[in-house]
Amino acid sequence: KNIQLLNPNKDPLSIAITSALPGEGKSTIALGLAITAARLHQRVLLIDADLRNPSLHNSLNLPSDRGLTTTLTDNDPESSIYRISWVDCALDLLPAGPIPPDPVRLLSSQAMHDTIRHLERNYDLILLDASPVIGTADALQTASVCRNTLLVACLGQVSKAEVSDALSLLQRFNLIGIVANGDRSLRRPPYAPPNPRLLSPATPPNIKLIGHSS
Repeated sequence: KNIQLLNPNKDPLSIAITSALPGEGKSTIALGLAITAARLHQRVLLIDADLRNPSLHNSLNLPSDRGLTTTLTDNDPESSIYRISWVDCALDLLPAGPIPPDPVRLLSSQAMHDTIRHLERNYDLILLDASPVIGTADALQTASVCRNTLLVACLGQVSKAEVSDALSLLQRFNLIGIVANGDRSLRRPPYAPPNPRLLSPATPPNIKLIGHSS
């Protein structure tokens, strides 16, 4: 509901979700927010934009042969989107796809900007699971094409100095808040696949590649 309050005018809402370091639970938080918004009858698209260490396809048992990277190179925004349906909600997911040799080049491309603007026409909410802020420029490039940014901080795992560094790097973007992830059950080794059972419906989802034309 807090996400709805951020967007009272129903304008396009795209949010880059990042963290200072790997392993702080940002992917799990992104999936949980997507499911929560879908249960509120929002049209939701979740994008795995962590092109160095993607994980969302693993959490939902999806293949990794297509996704954001193939979308950007083929200029076909809808070709790799999956519909994930549970009994009480449904959302769309664009996996990362094959890991590219130069993630920053793809994330900073005009194709990335155009793809997000195009997809905003079809969804109430787009969540991008970005790379961690510290160490690479990937997250900053992802944040630059989104209208908002959300920082996940795992209490007890990340230092105040590291959070401060992340906030300094994100100050040029519209940072709408910090999610303090203090649940030990959500803490995972760096880049371990998120456990969707913690936040997702109990029943297995129905999965369909909605963008496939054949």
